[in-house]
Amino acid sequence: MRNFHSIKFICFVLIKNCLENLTSSIPANSLDLEMEVSSEVRHVFITPYLQYVWREIRGLGIDTEPLGKRLWDDYAKSGKTVSENLYFLQWGIDVLNPILNQKLSRPLEHPTFAKMMEYLMQPFIAKDPFLNRIKLNEKV
Repeated sequence: MRNFHSIKFICFVLIKNCLENLTSSIPANSLDLEMEVSSEVRHVFITPYLQYVWREIRGLGIDTEPLGKRLWDDYAKSGKTVSENLYFLQWGIDVLNPILNQKLSRPLEHPTFAKMMEYLMQPFIAKDPFLNRIKLNEKV
């Protein structure tokens, strides 16, 4: 029985490491998502959750309609080498982060977008059974 728990723990650690490396298909010339957006956010974020992002940005007085158009135009021009989900997270770092920082009078390198995504995705992270299993096993 003890060996079973050890193997189970090792499997969860390996899966967690794979989750943290989800962005390996992003071109090398882009920013490192690992440094900006947490692996938990990358795991739970799906494009239907854009509605929450746009609502938060509209709350800052920023018009999201041209941003949404630009996002999908940029994605189409990118050759679609990564999923829409990962593309948005990278695009948010590259495009939205400077816009948010300028609007909020923050230094340009402040991780506003990453922090906002962490905040917005928190309910989904808390409900995710995979992430909850990993967290339980880390406590053991």
